[in-house]
Amino acid sequence: MITKREQQIIDLYEDGAKAHQIAEELELSLEYVQGRIRTLCHGCGPDDRYYSDMAQSSRQLRDAVILTRDTTPEQLRVLCFIHGYQLANKGATPTVAHVAASLEMSKAAAFESIHALKEIGALRVRSRTDSIAMDVLMKPTIPMINGAPLYAVAAGSAAAS
Repeated sequence: MITKREQQIIDLYEDGAKAHQIAEELELSLEYVQGRIRTLCHGCGPDDRYYSDMAQSSRQLRDAVILTRDTTPEQLRVLCFIHGYQLANKGATPTVAHVAASLEMSKAAAFESIHALKEIGALRVRSRTDSIAMDVLMKPTIPMINGAPLYAVAAGSAAAS
């Protein structure tokens, strides 16, 4: 089981902090932090796979908790649509109008959901002269069929094998 302190080390390490920065911020010895990083994030000993899997999934788990706790079903639908759209379209961002039309909601409701997702840190929104770009920071699980996001597969188009 990972302790609260170990989870703090993992979180800071995954956010790009170096061992000496983590040690300073958490007021720990550099040797202790380096040992925890080796064990928790890179594996060391018979529990390699367990700790490695825990380190890799810690951010996903934290994101899932935040998304479940802090979003409405409508906001989660919007986030899933945007993420699935980007997966299917090589990172291209859908317009607010496209999100609204695809999810059968008003543009105002789509915009409000996008704004709320930005506020909780699930999306980063950058305005451009003629459009906006969105980066999905908390990636929800997207169902896939033959490697394509499920929403992108038209009803009845999946071939039976």
